[in-house]
Amino acid sequence: IFFKQLHTIQCDMCELLPRIKYPWTDNLLEIHHLLPLSSGIALVNSGTSLNDIVPLCPNCHRSIHVYYKAWLNGNQVNDFSNKVEAREVYKEAKLKIVV
Repeated sequence: IFFKQLHTIQCDMCELLPRIKYPWTDNLLEIHHLLPLSSGIALVNSGTSLNDIVPLCPNCHRSIHVYYKAWLNGNQVNDFSNKVEAREVYKEAKLKIVV
């Protein structure tokens, strides 16, 4: 459902267009939950909204989880306090990526 609603299949972070770079595939992007599914906050909410996910290439997907872990450790917390905070940390990482 998520990928069908997108006009362009493109990584939200590095802007990779899989169909251009890898013409033998239609899509190799993964769905990233802005608030990780492992978050205690995610466990108490009912379902995932399409507004809470973004398409990422495998490298960016792995990288954002490393960034989340570093951010949480740097702030000496175990989890995000809410969805807004998780979204802001994602945006922060996205601004720092070197393309």
